[in-house]
Amino acid sequence: MKEIEKYTDDVIGIDISKEAIEKAVTQRVKYGDVTELDFKTDTFDKIYSLHTIEHIENLEKFFRQANRVLKPEGIFILVYPFELIRGMQAIGTATINYKNPFMIRKIHLHKLTPKKIKELIKNTSFHHIKSKLIFALGIQYLTILSKN
Repeated sequence: MKEIEKYTDDVIGIDISKEAIEKAVTQRVKYGDVTELDFKTDTFDKIYSLHTIEHIENLEKFFRQANRVLKPEGIFILVYPFELIRGMQAIGTATINYKNPFMIRKIHLHKLTPKKIKELIKNTSFHHIKSKLIFALGIQYLTILSKN
């Protein structure tokens, strides 16, 4: 988010972890639940979700909220882990947080793919533009959606 701030003053981050907010590199991160956003309809031109969706229990609510707050013709960018086994990219975090690498599924609640994202957006105004694998700090998916 700090990088985005270089280009605009109009950026807001949301995190459900008060500890993460305290450690954030910017003051523009606010406490909130992405499945119950406190923003007016059609507020944002762009939404970035960076390694968030694999942690959200109710993905349908998340996509409904994103659909609601994104303006028509807006862009929704999602980055999420490529995992052959759900949680495999959370082994380090599980070991640190729970002292048990087998707790990975408590951290990554979903194994996501572009096909799964397309299924999740069926009842929204989102249109899938593209998805691809990217190689940065592990293998990740990048999916770009637009709102009709």
